[in-house]
Amino acid sequence: MPEVSRIDVSEYIRKNSLIYAVGRDYNKQLLKSVPSYRIEGFDDIVIIVGCDMTELRSKKGGRGISPVDNITLEKLNISEEELFRVAKRNTEIRYPIFVNSIPETLKRIMGDGVPMSLIEEMEMYDTEIQIFTTRTGELGASVIAYDGFKQLVAETMKQDCYIIPSSLHEIMAVPLTQKDDEEYAFLSLLNYVNETEVLPWDRLSDSIYRFDINTMEIRTIAFDTLRNIPFVDYGPENMAEEFEMC
Repeated sequence: MPEVSRIDVSEYIRKNSLIYAVGRDYNKQLLKSVPSYRIEGFDDIVIIVGCDMTELRSKKGGRGISPVDNITLEKLNISEEELFRVAKRNTEIRYPIFVNSIPETLKRIMGDGVPMSLIEEMEMYDTEIQIFTTRTGELGASVIAYDGFKQLVAETMKQDCYIIPSSLHEIMAVPLTQKDDEEYAFLSLLNYVNETEVLPWDRLSDSIYRFDINTMEIRTIAFDTLRNIPFVDYGPENMAEEFEMC
């Protein structure tokens, strides 16, 4: 690969920088070496900036996003604030936000391969649950940093809700039920899914986030809340029942 000058590197990063969400507790080592940006209300999720390296790696058939670390940032003529602003703008343009129900999301991902029985079963439990991601499904959880995200959630849900960080690729919004144990139920279920279904590098958080559509405020409800409550194993045999309860 031909040499890339310092000016070219700076221009390339400006053009190809993107934001993405990572879990603070799952990425402690990484966060020591990269700039990170907090989104109000999400106490244990942060936004970092990566550079889409597809153009440089295309001749070798490679692609992917590499985090922009502090050392690289020092060599470039750009501040942390400017880097975040440019990367956020790039991401909002390349990966516009997309909202869908769980059944429709399954159809979109799997096409005709989704058994009709599964679609019908999911529709029984999840008609009010909405998935917030990007149109391609890439960098989906980064939408929490987009301009207008909270307004879109409020307009979509039309009531207070929990924002659940299902993975790096998407987040879910679930209406409040006003049941006494609903926070415990969602925290338990999220922790179970993180431990058994989500790949370690795709995990965002074990917390959930309560969104008040009147004040437009988001409040973190940490997994530590469960420490003083007897643990219940929400295994596959009763997960559908748990969704119905919520």
